[in-house]
Amino acid sequence: MTAVRYTKNILIYVCLIILAVIFAGPFIAMFLVAFQANPVTSARDIFNLNFTLSNFIRVFNESRLARWFLNSVITTGVVTVFGTFFSSLSAYVMAKKDFPGKELIFWLFLAVLMFPAHAWIIPMFIQMSRMGLVNTYWPFFLSGTSSAFGIFLLRQYIEQNVVSDILEAARIDGCGEFRTYFHIVLPTIIPGLITLAIFLFIQWWGQFMFALIMTTSGDMYTLPVGVALIRGVAQSNLRFVMATTAVAVLPSIVVFIFFQNYLMRGVVMQLD
Repeated sequence: MTAVRYTKNILIYVCLIILAVIFAGPFIAMFLVAFQANPVTSARDIFNLNFTLSNFIRVFNESRLARWFLNSVITTGVVTVFGTFFSSLSAYVMAKKDFPGKELIFWLFLAVLMFPAHAWIIPMFIQMSRMGLVNTYWPFFLSGTSSAFGIFLLRQYIEQNVVSDILEAARIDGCGEFRTYFHIVLPTIIPGLITLAIFLFIQWWGQFMFALIMTTSGDMYTLPVGVALIRGVAQSNLRFVMATTAVAVLPSIVVFIFFQNYLMRGVVMQLD
């Protein structure tokens, strides 16, 4: 029995290692090429370890990568912070308040999640164009800070973790709604807030189609759009393209590595 269990564990670990290599292999190859000093013309050249930072220096000097990086930081940062905050306010109301039409409004939020995100882009572009907001940060702010997914996620978390009796006791003691929210609800749902913030960060840091349509000026491009532009212009220089791509994906990788437990918790929250 012990031998069978031992063999089973070995097979499980072998399968996990194979899957890890399959998924991590492209990222490892990307970083190896990005740091490569010599031209890469075949797969064999990737492993000729001759590291240099010249590819990254050239990318920042010969393109507007620094500007695109700043645009991504601004749009993603604002959307992550305010999207999480506004979603938590709405989720608190949907979870702990009773008012006419509450269930209808919640089902409308769920209906929004059923539509593909691309279905809203063209109508939103027309609206933003009429308002004169194209080539500004405002389309990102207005679209990203209202998250039906965030409201749904935090509503589930608040219902499971915020005790209604405590809220009622706070009201009896004279706490207003905002004081109750900031002093009782908010500290209780911090793990849920972190989970949503990570989801929003990863979603908007890698947002391509929305940024492509809402920005027509090179100075307003975000990193995904800029990477696509460089890939089209400098596709013959693989090191240049991979260095640009590495700069674009590194923040998401770092966030995932340090906060993966919260991401897994978010998946569990959706299933409950």
